Amino acid sequence: MNRLRASVLALSALALTLIGAGTSSAAHRGGAAAGTLVYAGASDPTYLDPALVSDGESFRITTQIFEGLVSLKPGTTNVIPALATSWKTSKDGKTWTFILRKKVKFHDGTPFNAAAVCFNFNRWYNFSGAFQDPGATFYYQSIFTGFHHNESNTLGPPLYRGCQAKGPYKALIFLTKRNGPFLPSLALQSFTMQSPTALQKYDADSAQIANGVFRPTGSYAFQHPTGTGPFKFGGWTVKEKVVLLRNNAYWGKKGRRSPTASTGSRSSTPSMPVAGRSRTSSSRRSSSAGRTRCRSTTTTRTRRSSCSSRPG
Repeated sequence: MNRLRASVLALSALALTLIGAGTSSAAHRGGAAAGTLVYAGASDPTYLDPALVSDGESFRITTQIFEGLVSLKPGTTNVIPALATSWKTSKDGKTWTFILRKKVKFHDGTPFNAAAVCFNFNRWYNFSGAFQDPGATFYYQSIFTGFHHNESNTLGPPLYRGCQAKGPYKALIFLTKRNGPFLPSLALQSFTMQSPTALQKYDADSAQIANGVFRPTGSYAFQHPTGTGPFKFGGWTVKEKVVLLRNNAYWGKKGRRSPTASTGSRSSTPSMPVAGRSRTSSSRRSSSAGRTRCRSTTTTRTRRSSCSSRPG
């Protein structure tokens, strides 16, 4: 319980740090194009599939792309609605009923509904092979303790038993026993909702252990992360930047800036082919679709990037 509480607090602080640091960075630069936010990160994310990471640099970015059923009130551990508007539990604490937010879509147009909720829970539950490595699914193993078919004697009996969609906007989650941390744990990025369409299309459940390190082999975690959040994935240039674009179809309050996370010279992503290693002092890229303009500059200590989105 103490470890979970510490993890939740750490992620809350992380989100607040991102907002504060990004805002001060934009203010400091002064000359940034309107509608652009630049945040300088310490390194690349590990992957952009939040179910498979546990590091702060990855969560800084996935927090903007993905949302869970519940969230935390900023600066607290109080659970508040997110993709679920309300919830209740049975008297024995083993059945949770979530009423879902209506008219929400993933960034690829896939509807968010009870079937999508069950798809995500069942995906985690049915992880096998490399995905049962603690380095891949640390938070799942910490909360749910085991999988449908455990492949290691270090895993325990699973907390999760099943999920049922009762119409499009009601999801029932069945547990094997009462569990106090279950609800607040769903605020962790590891348990956010991802597009079932994109997960299947881009081979999200393909991975291997290489030299003792977990490594996704599909393209989803690197090129196609797809959530419901206020920003959507715009691109990842390893050792340079990750670009996020404002989600104009977002169900909630629209983002005011399109953030670019620029990374330092060190990379924590051994599984990605390293691109763009040239030491060109500056480069520019423009796109007629959405009128997105980007600039990246390299100094001796860090690489800075900026993007601005303009109406087409």
